[in-house]
Amino acid sequence: MSKLPSDPPIRFIPAKCPNCAGELRIPENREAVKCMYCGHDILIHDKNRFTIETKFNVERILDLAKTAEKSRNYGEAYQYYSQVLEQDSNIASAWIGKGISAGWQSSDHTPRINEAINCVKKGLELDSNESSSAAIRLIRIISSYTIGLEKFFTNRIVTETRPPGVILDPVMSGFVIASRRSTAKEKANNEFWKIHRPIILQGLTFSWQISNDIEVAKRLYKTLNTVLTSDFLSKEIKISFKKSLDTVLAEIREKFPNLPAPKEGGDCFIATATMERDDHPYVFLLRKFRDKELSQSKFGAFFIKLYYLYSPPIAQLIKTNLILRKISFFVIVKPGVFIASKILSMNQDID
Repeated sequence: MSKLPSDPPIRFIPAKCPNCAGELRIPENREAVKCMYCGHDILIHDKNRFTIETKFNVERILDLAKTAEKSRNYGEAYQYYSQVLEQDSNIASAWIGKGISAGWQSSDHTPRINEAINCVKKGLELDSNESSSAAIRLIRIISSYTIGLEKFFTNRIVTETRPPGVILDPVMSGFVIASRRSTAKEKANNEFWKIHRPIILQGLTFSWQISNDIEVAKRLYKTLNTVLTSDFLSKEIKISFKKSLDTVLAEIREKFPNLPAPKEGGDCFIATATMERDDHPYVFLLRKFRDKELSQSKFGAFFIKLYYLYSPPIAQLIKTNLILRKISFFVIVKPGVFIASKILSMNQDID
């Protein structure tokens, strides 16, 4: 008895989706397939030519966008949200998602906070019920962006402060370092003032305007605290930055009176008087130790309070007397710098 002829095996054509570039294996005998990644209907003309059916699965792409955003694939999420809006510009969650995805792609050279704010505004014009979620997502970006700037500028100042080559004369070396540090700080302050300060303030103010949520208030305080305790920003910029938020801060204090207010980085009076300038590396180190470590415990916070209460008059005496400055350096500042550097180094919080 002869065997019945079997059906020929199905051959598959390797291909890429014309829309999302997803890797596909298309049966050779099919005239159309659906992309498993983006949901597009793909028309097959021959093994080398594929086109997209005009029918577009908006819900499928929107799900892919949200999944990509949740996975922190913000570039991919941005593309998917954009595709959705090309088909239907009245989807609020797509506008907000596009803005958030853009914001997370900000860098010190290419801030995209304004784009994020504008997209979120368009989304909330379509659906104001998204305001709380949008505000929290947006202010997280602002907070992260500000922290990233602090690290970027601090590291850049350290790099630009290093003198070129080897200087054997310690006096000349100190002069060169101080001069280069002053120049690097001035440059960083100018960049922050002109480029980043307006963006951060706009983001903080807008986030609070669209949602008076306690999570937004906490994040706003955290961002303000990053600015006020910055190692590279001048006192004038810190004061101006906080003053620009006076109205918002008053509203937060009224609504959440028990929420701990942001701490401000004050002067290290004795260290400044001893080293005779407030931008000395020892002063920066002690200030960082105060803000990052000492202020985090109840005992440390109590010590700082007492220090600011009693140290100014002592610092004034040290400032006017060479012998007292020498004593303060060897008895107070140098041991303090040694301890602070060890603790910060253990916690990987020192340059």
